[in-house]
Amino acid sequence: MKLIDALSSERCLLIQAERRDAALREICRHAVALLPDSEAFLQALFEREALMSTGLGDGVAFPHARSKQVQDFFIVAGLARQGINWDALDERPVKLIFTIAGPMDRQEHYHTLLANLASLLKTPGLKESLLESENAIDFHTKLKLAAGN
Repeated sequence: MKLIDALSSERCLLIQAERRDAALREICRHAVALLPDSEAFLQALFEREALMSTGLGDGVAFPHARSKQVQDFFIVAGLARQGINWDALDERPVKLIFTIAGPMDRQEHYHTLLANLASLLKTPGLKESLLESENAIDFHTKLKLAAGN
């Protein structure tokens, strides 16, 4: 699966929440059509965050979870202009959030998707460009172009 196949324009949003847990709730509400039980997936995200923050540093977080209810991988990407305290490794606020959902039985694809996303975000100037997005469609278009699609 190509990275951009997991991320459609409908799965990009401008996050209004000011706290991590509220942002995760907002993301799950946005993905409700893909999640038969968005509350169970939200709990899986909370459990993952309790193990260790998915705030990687440099303003980026990759909350992620696998679930029996997820049939195929998808990503919900969000821009939080206001910055959110995510307990990131560098203690800086998170503004770019890429929530990855995957099925329980495809671990290697899950890790590949995470690695590909991390690699994409190393594209010179991409993070800065994403932060300047006017709306969710602009955000998705910039990701798609950077991914070569």
